[in-house]
Amino acid sequence: MKKILLALIFISLIVLPSCMVIAGVDLSRKLIIEAIGIDKQDGIIAVSLQTLDTHSAGSGSDASSGEDVVKIYVFTGKSVGEALSQVQSTTGLMPLYSQARVIVLGMELAKEDISEPLDFFLRENNVRSDILIAVAENEAYKIVTADLGSSMPDAVIIEDTLNYGSDNGFTPCVKLYNFMNYALSKTDAAFCPIIGLEKSADPELKEPKVIGTAFFKHNALSFTVDTELTRGSMFLADEIKKTSFTVEGNEGVYTLEVTSSNTRIDTDINENGFIFKINVTLKCDISEFLSGDFNQVGEKETKDAENAGKDHLTKLITKSFDKIYTENHADICRYYRRVLLKYPSSANTFLENMFISGFVNTEINVKIEIRRAGKENS
Repeated sequence: MKKILLALIFISLIVLPSCMVIAGVDLSRKLIIEAIGIDKQDGIIAVSLQTLDTHSAGSGSDASSGEDVVKIYVFTGKSVGEALSQVQSTTGLMPLYSQARVIVLGMELAKEDISEPLDFFLRENNVRSDILIAVAENEAYKIVTADLGSSMPDAVIIEDTLNYGSDNGFTPCVKLYNFMNYALSKTDAAFCPIIGLEKSADPELKEPKVIGTAFFKHNALSFTVDTELTRGSMFLADEIKKTSFTVEGNEGVYTLEVTSSNTRIDTDINENGFIFKINVTLKCDISEFLSGDFNQVGEKETKDAENAGKDHLTKLITKSFDKIYTENHADICRYYRRVLLKYPSSANTFLENMFISGFVNTEINVKIEIRRAGKENS
């Protein structure tokens, strides 16, 4: 299943020996870590590692297979550091964290203080600055060890799933360092995708799937939302790069392709308190128009599409705002930081009443501009 991967590693070990040295250590003596899963049960931390064993790949043995190259290890301890201290003594290889693509937190672990389990990776200087973080639907072990049936490391498939969702407006794609900056904040909320597994065409294989978003306050998972409200929250947080959605207007059904999105939040204050205006501006193409009458889309239809899209997104963003702010008191728009910068003398007052009356005067405005009645060539 992983013969292509095996061949590439084997060729590189033969052809590029001078490149196979990192920090004075031959790469064949490194355990290349691709994905990391962290779970906790009965007070014990379990760290699952999806790895590439280059020692096996470069041994030249005919018995080596793709399954020999991609190996799963599980280490346990009272902390992540204690668990991972066993890597070299167990495998005979030095752990290389710089290739790790994603850290997956188990759902039960995420509900506790996550600063301790993640502290090791924040201090380990070989961890990539752009390593992604996600929460597993259940156990992180199941995500990291799932057989996704690819000729490349399964960690690449997980990473691609998260990147694709982010690029198309389905899910946030969150880097560890950005996540922790907000998770450790006393006022801001952090968020990251929830990833699960579904059956693929081959019943013996699985496919990763983003099923929602996890929101964190005070270092712990506070609540989750589904994929619909995830998109609304991404508009709020100005995380949308591009996406598409379908709406029904008076003249027909439109599929709008978002080519650009910008969310601006204006902050003001008067005798009634703080006023926030969330302004979402989109430029869209009409990628499909279903009207029962095959004709050119004119000014009437364009205006109809803009109005239908505006109504749809205003309702979605308002619904997400109510779920995140009104119901769960999570600040993903960084309201407090905005008040602190613009009205520093009033910041403490705002903070005291932040989730009581602080967001009452919030106005959500959506503006859509249709650029063309057709999809631009990509």
